[in-house]
Amino acid sequence: MKRPTHFTIHELADPSIIAELGEEATWGLLDPQLFPALDWLRSVFGPLLINGRGYKESGLRRSDTKTGSPRSAHRAGQAYDIKPLTKGLKVQTMYRYILDNEAEALKHGITELEDIRDTTSANEYGGWLHISCRPHTLGNRIRIVRP
Repeated sequence: MKRPTHFTIHELADPSIIAELGEEATWGLLDPQLFPALDWLRSVFGPLLINGRGYKESGLRRSDTKTGSPRSAHRAGQAYDIKPLTKGLKVQTMYRYILDNEAEALKHGITELEDIRDTTSANEYGGWLHISCRPHTLGNRIRIVRP
């Protein structure tokens, strides 16, 4: 599967993993099922931030991180916390768009969203949009998860 068009490995993985393993090996730790979703969301919403600007664990995380759940899909390279860079766009709008376009989102690899009540914050983006391609048993539906 091809890599996402609009993102570099430095935007998708913890910098310490890249420093330890190198860029090519780090790409191999990411689940490519979510790459189409990243490009789809970028085409719909414009520029997006995952890692950078002070964020380093919004994509692939180290297995020994204290951030998030020990069973987090981030540790398996199956989740991203996305922040919109388009002025005025908030993550709540993105969340609703995905749910309103569930069939399209599933086609692009999104199988889970973290409940927006748990990802809303006072940061300049309104929080973050957590997407995942982790498998589940709900069939052809997006599963909403709570931490």
